[in-house]
Amino acid sequence: MGILTLKIVVLGKTATMEASIFKRFIEEETNLRSKLHDGIDIYTKVIEYEPEKRAKLSIWNVSKSFQLEEVRTNLYHDANGAIIVFNPFESASFNEAQQLIDDIREFLDEEIPFVIIGDWTYTFNVLEVPLDRILILDFAYREDGFYIEVSPTSDSNVNLALLELTRRIISSSSF
Repeated sequence: MGILTLKIVVLGKTATMEASIFKRFIEEETNLRSKLHDGIDIYTKVIEYEPEKRAKLSIWNVSKSFQLEEVRTNLYHDANGAIIVFNPFESASFNEAQQLIDDIREFLDEEIPFVIIGDWTYTFNVLEVPLDRILILDFAYREDGFYIEVSPTSDSNVNLALLELTRRIISSSSF
């Protein structure tokens, strides 16, 4: 069996997404990064989602300024899955994440698998209180998504998020 190619869009309020989460992928020899234009970076990562089964992920990381009506056609076109990043310390950021999922579904006129990432890069003050995880997990469950938290110091959960999303895409499609 050949390598599947999947397009994943990454959306969220943050401009630090690239620097904090995907930077480690750029630095690995097996990953490539290209710039479509200012505001959209495309990362490529090959993962093994099952023993001896691989998928090539084309990860479209979109800055907030480019999440506009005029770029949706190119951005969402042929997307197989989505990663929605939010600040787990701000309810407005979580609300925006929910709206982004609705927006993608409305634009594509279909359900696509998604992962919600709570990006702990935002934690600047140890006294900050994160949002209720039960609320976030309940939302992800009701919407048939997956929730995971990541930190800027470890990429293990980023790998887990990509693996889970890949498996969900494959199980929901006719690959």
